Amino acid sequence: VRIQAKYSGVVLDTSMRGNRGHPWRVTAQWQDPATGIVHSFASDMLFRDPTDFVQRDTVEVWIDANDPRRHYLDTGFLPTHAGG
Repeated sequence: VRIQAKYSGVVLDTSMRGNRGHPWRVTAQWQDPATGIVHSFASDMLFRDPTDFVQRDTVEVWIDANDPRRHYLDTGFLPTHAGG
């Protein structure tokens, strides 16, 4: 299911480290209108800080309707050089 989640920010994920250092992640939140539960989402790893390229209030997230913990935060709006 595709939803629009409120953009929360960009965070440096210090729990992981790759060849290019710690990855960045775009984060967002969404409140399920049926349950009232607030869900937090994070994008896949990005190896350049995309902060300057996020010029929006919401981001598109694809969720498993039965388990919103299974999700994909779409960063396709970023220029290809922004996420590395």
